[in-house]
Amino acid sequence: MLRCRVVSKIEDLEPLRGPWEELRVKCGGSVFSSFDWTLLWIKNFGHVASPRILIAEEGGDLRGIAPFVVSERTVMGIKVRRLSFVGTEAGAAEYYDLGVLCDDGEAIDAIFTAMKGLNWNVLNLVDLKETEQSKTLCKRIAEEWYSEDLPRIPCPFVELPETGDVITTIRARMRRTIRKTVSELGREGRISFKSRESAEDAREAMREYIQQHIARWKNKGGSIFEDKHLSEFIVEIAGKGAENGNSHVCETLIDGNVASQLFCLVEKDCVRAYRIGINDKYLDCTPGSLVAYFAMQETRRRGFRILDFGKGAEEFKYRMGAKDRFLIGIHARRGSVRMMSKLASVPGVRGIVEKTGAKESALRKVYQ
Repeated sequence: MLRCRVVSKIEDLEPLRGPWEELRVKCGGSVFSSFDWTLLWIKNFGHVASPRILIAEEGGDLRGIAPFVVSERTVMGIKVRRLSFVGTEAGAAEYYDLGVLCDDGEAIDAIFTAMKGLNWNVLNLVDLKETEQSKTLCKRIAEEWYSEDLPRIPCPFVELPETGDVITTIRARMRRTIRKTVSELGREGRISFKSRESAEDAREAMREYIQQHIARWKNKGGSIFEDKHLSEFIVEIAGKGAENGNSHVCETLIDGNVASQLFCLVEKDCVRAYRIGINDKYLDCTPGSLVAYFAMQETRRRGFRILDFGKGAEEFKYRMGAKDRFLIGIHARRGSVRMMSKLASVPGVRGIVEKTGAKESALRKVYQ
C-alpha cells in the first residue's frame, strides 16, 4: 500500500540519498531537486524555512518526493504559514525547474493528500518545470483550494549546432563584437579561457565571484552575497558539484586577471548557465558575452547541444541566440488567509480596500 510520510528533521534525510537520486534520474527531475541541492539549502537556510519533505513509499520502495519547506511570519495580525519548494524562500538562491519527483498518478495522489494534512495557509509553488506531473498537481490544487495560476516565466536556452563554430548561433551584432574582441586581445596575447574542474578550484572560483559581486554592487545598494548564508552556500554547492563531476566554472582571463565567470551545472540533457560574474574593470571588452561564448563551446565539447540560461528574460540571453521555454506556478490560500481575501471582496469593504490599497498591500506581504 502506498503511504506518505513527512520528513521534518535534516538528520533523517541522509538514508534517502541513494533512492532519492535514483528516482530523480528516473523521472527527469532537475539538479535543483537533487538530494545535495536540497540538503545544502536546508543546512544553509534552515533559519528561513523548515523542511516538510513528503516521501511516498510502497513496500520499502520510494515512489515519490515533494521537497517542501514551510516558513512562518505574522501579517496584519494573521499568522501566515507558507508552504513552498526548497530553494524558493531565500529568493537569491535562484532555483528553478522545480516540482514533485514521481512518475505516476498514484504517487501524485498520495502527495496531494498529504499536503492537506500539513499546517499551512498559503501555498506558493513557483518556477515549476512544465511537466505532466506539475500540471496535474496544479490542477488538483486549483480544484481543492482558492488559487490563481501565476504568469508563465521565460527560461531562455540556446540550441547549439552539431558542427561548425557555435558563434553562428549568436545574433549578428554580438557575433561581430565577440569576434573582434577575441581577435584584438588574442593578437596581443591578453586573453585566454579556462574551465575550472576540481572541487577546490570551483570553490576558489566562487570565492572570487563573490568578491567581485560585492565590489560591483558596493555603491548600488549592496550585494546579496554580503549574506554569509548565501555566500557559504554557493561555495559549498560549487565544490560538491565539481566533486561529483556535474559542475564546472568557465572563466575569461584578460591580462591574467579573471574578467568573467560562468558557473555551469551539468544535467542529463543540458548544461545550465547558473551564475555569471563580471569584473567591472573589463566592461569595455564585453566579458559576459565572452564567457557565455566560451561556455557554449565547452558545452558542445562535452557532448551537449543545449545551454540553458535559466529563468528571466535578460536581453543578453537573446543576443546569444536563446529562445524561450516557460516555467509555471500557482498560488493558493486557505484558512485565515482565505477568509481575509473573502472579507476584502464583500461589497462596501471592497470599496474601502480598493481605495486604500489595503488588500493589495496585505497580499503582497503574504506572498513576499
